[in-house]
Order: sequence, then structure tokens, then C-alpha cells
Amino acid sequence: MSSVTAVQQHIINHREQETSSLFSIIQTNETTTMFNNSRRRIHTTISLLSSTTLPTSAINDELIYKTNTMEYNENDARNSAQLIIIIIVCSLMCILTIVGNIVVILAVSLVRRLRTASNSIIVSLAVSDLLIGLFIMPLAIILEISSYRWIFGSIMCDIWTSVDVLLYPSGVLHILVLSIDRYSIINYSSKYTSMRRIILVLLMIVSVWIVSAFVSLPLIMSWGCMYQLLFSV
Repeated sequence: MSSVTAVQQHIINHREQETSSLFSIIQTNETTTMFNNSRRRIHTTISLLSSTTLPTSAINDELIYKTNTMEYNENDARNSAQLIIIIIVCSLMCILTIVGNIVVILAVSLVRRLRTASNSIIVSLAVSDLLIGLFIMPLAIILEISSYRWIFGSIMCDIWTSVDVLLYPSGVLHILVLSIDRYSIINYSSKYTSMRRIILVLLMIVSVWIVSAFVSLPLIMSWGCMYQLLFSV
């Protein structure tokens, strides 16, 4: 009887050992599975982080491009606004120059009491300024709009620069002649009045235009080269 009991006890102890071994194996497998899952998560996270490196750099490049584009657009808008203001101001000056000088010429021509020797010089000055308003200033405005690219050809360039150099000294010399005329009337009234005839005034006006023509003569002599000198760059 005691031997049977001992055998049963041995069997029970053996089963308990097997059960405990099975539990330990299961726990070990669970621990290994958890460790492997953790490793997979870590590898997945690392791969995701590494995969986002290229899109992040692409996003940075796109942001830099958009920033530069916005700056360029702002500069273009600013330059366009400045150009519009310049065009408006220059156009108003051109219109006022034309209208004002036409009024002066018509006033002296139509009103008899304004037909004096001094006013003849003023009419000649008005003609010079009128030519500037009609010919020089419009082409200068177009040159400004086209970013200093001449679009009318080399012959027109030669004519324009020569007339420009002719008319501006003409205006200065007309003012000089008017100043001399006023000074002579004030300081040498009796003597200058007896000498002051229409022929003398016409001679002064012709002298102004001849001197202005001599000033522009070097440009006229260099026709064919002005376009290359001014607009070849």
C-alpha cells in the first residue's frame, strides 16, 4: 500500500514539474514575442523617420523657392509701380510743355501789342521748347519704358541725339540772350533803345541757333556710330 502511494506521489510530482516547465516555456515565448514586437516597432519608427528625410528636404526647397518667388514678385510690383509713376509724371510734363509753348506762340502772334523785340526772343525760345516736347520727350519716355532699349533704328537714333543736343543748348542760349537784353535795357536804356531794332533781335536769335548747331555738329559728323556707342551694351 505504501509503495502504491509512493508511486502516485512520484507521478504527481513529475506532472507538477512538467506543468511548471511548460509555464516557464510559455512565459519565455511570450517574453521573446514581446521583445521581437518591440524591435519591429523600433525598426518601423526608424524607417519612417528616415523615409521622411527626403520629403522634408523637398518641403524646405519648396518653401525657399516660394519665399524667393514672393520677393521677386514684390520687387517686380515695386518696379512696376515706380515705372508707372515715372511715366505719368513725364507724360504730364510733356503735355504741359507742348500746351504751354503753343499758348505763348499763339499769344505773341495774335495779340498785336505783344509783338515786341523781347517777345520775339521768347517766341524763339518757345519754339525750341515746343520741339523738345514734341520730339525729344516722347521718345525719352518710350526709352524709359523699354528699359533703355532703342527700338527705332540707328538712323532715328542719330537724328534724335543730334536734335536733343541742338535744342537744349538753344534753350540755355535764349535765356542768356534775354538776360543780356533785359540788362541792357535797364542799365543802358537810352543808348540800347536806339540800337534795338528788329534786325538786331533777329541777328541775336539766328546767332543762338547757329551756336547750338555748332554744339551738335560733332554728333552730326559721327552719324552711324551713336547707336553703337549708346545702345550696343
